[in-house]
Amino acid sequence: MNGVWQEPPPGRHTPELSVILPVLNEATYIEGVVRHIVRTLEAEPIQYQLVLIENGSTDGTGDVLSRLAAQNQRIVMGVAPRRGWGAAILTGYQLATGTYVAHMPSDGQIDPRVLPELLAVVRRGGVDIAKIKRVRRESWLRAAVSRSYNVLANILFRAALADVNGCPKMYRA
Repeated sequence: MNGVWQEPPPGRHTPELSVILPVLNEATYIEGVVRHIVRTLEAEPIQYQLVLIENGSTDGTGDVLSRLAAQNQRIVMGVAPRRGWGAAILTGYQLATGTYVAHMPSDGQIDPRVLPELLAVVRRGGVDIAKIKRVRRESWLRAAVSRSYNVLANILFRAALADVNGCPKMYRA
């Protein structure tokens, strides 16, 4: 698959939520991460789609993603045309068919239980984007850089966000 949007198979309903996961060299962990997301979303009344984007892995991740997509019709696999987080996200948006779309890291650092909470926020309306706020940073340096970046982004874009880059982010498609 080359990242080109495809019509859902006959009989398949359009999902309410598409979750994009850019995946790079996660062959060891991605299956557990995907299963955790699937369990979380299936415990809720959410029609969902997982969009797994292979992003230039060298460890067999693509084979794992292909197998996961073959086992679950709610999982779509794509391949980013070039390496990089942004290219993978854009490829995922081309494949996503949900009314709402979210993207998040694929390494398990995000608890998928935030997805239903974010979906509830965007369902209510009145917002263009819903996202989480990170409360811990890896180091004091990361915290300082992040704080500076957030101040600059809020000034430039006249926003009032505590954490501009927090993921997952969720939008109306």
